[in-house]
Amino acid sequence: MIAPVPTRPPLPDEIRALIERLAPGRWPGVDVDALAALAVRCGESAAAVDRLVTEIDDAHRRLGAGAGATHEAIIVGGARLTGPASELSALSGRLVAVGHRVHAYAVAVATAQRDMTVVAAITERELLRADLRAALGDGTSRIVAAGAGAGALTAVADDLADRAHEAGRMDVGGGDTTVSSGAAPAMAGAAFPRVSVVAGPATGRHPCVASESADRDHSWLAVRALALQSSLPPETAGYVRIAVGAGRSADGTQVIVVGTSDPYPYQREGMALERDDILVGDGRAPELAVVDHLMSQGAAVTAIAAATPSTPDVVERLTADDIEVVTVDRHDPTGPDADLVGDGHDD
Repeated sequence: MIAPVPTRPPLPDEIRALIERLAPGRWPGVDVDALAALAVRCGESAAAVDRLVTEIDDAHRRLGAGAGATHEAIIVGGARLTGPASELSALSGRLVAVGHRVHAYAVAVATAQRDMTVVAAITERELLRADLRAALGDGTSRIVAAGAGAGALTAVADDLADRAHEAGRMDVGGGDTTVSSGAAPAMAGAAFPRVSVVAGPATGRHPCVASESADRDHSWLAVRALALQSSLPPETAGYVRIAVGAGRSADGTQVIVVGTSDPYPYQREGMALERDDILVGDGRAPELAVVDHLMSQGAAVTAIAAATPSTPDVVERLTADDIEVVTVDRHDPTGPDADLVGDGHDD
């Protein structure tokens, strides 16, 4: 049985408008319910074809034992109609495959709609807080909040494009009908806010560092770290640090680890972790907690990002292990929305 698609939260008009202002044209306006219904109909049609095959087989079995050219021709004809290489069998398989792929696409769209709604809601809250800070003379808070929201929304949209491509070519032979919500988004081009990469030395690579790390765009890690940091309650945001790292396990699966500077892995109120995220923390710098966890599990460390600047000793440790460090320029004056990313003051 095909599982239901993820539930999406309500989308108020003001949240929809904010998404369009921060990430114009990136909202996936696809009818998820229609896609899910189509996937069900494909399964029902495949079941109807299977019943037809069974009826034809039963009709031939009722012939019983016999001999002669006519009997032989009927048996051969029946095998051509319902055998493994028959058109009916192929039709049933194609219907099942289409149903699984349509369902995977519906899941991807529903997940993107849910994530973009949540990101926009958090961004709206941060913009309201930024307005208060602006009244106190902090003109950069609005830039940071809008930039983080725009980057996160763009990352979700780019992730949807990747998942849609995967859904179109997924192998349904094993019956896998889902798309993992923990898949990491790939951001194309230079996304706002501005990100920079500090690569480790070219030699002396740590055996648990992914060899392809320098050839991939990991700017989405910085956006994710900044979004998580911004989601912390105000009373803790000043002293709790968040880092996000990516690694690859021995079987090639990507692993996402979220680190906190708390003395234990405490998911504070507001921290929106993905289903497959691993939360770690041991009181040290969150970057080190992430890296040490990945290495302890035998995963190759790909890259890491923190929402706030890492201390020099942490950067030294990461670069010594040739780990890509992605950072965010929180004061980048450029952005996708001139109204939101202005000087932080009302006209």
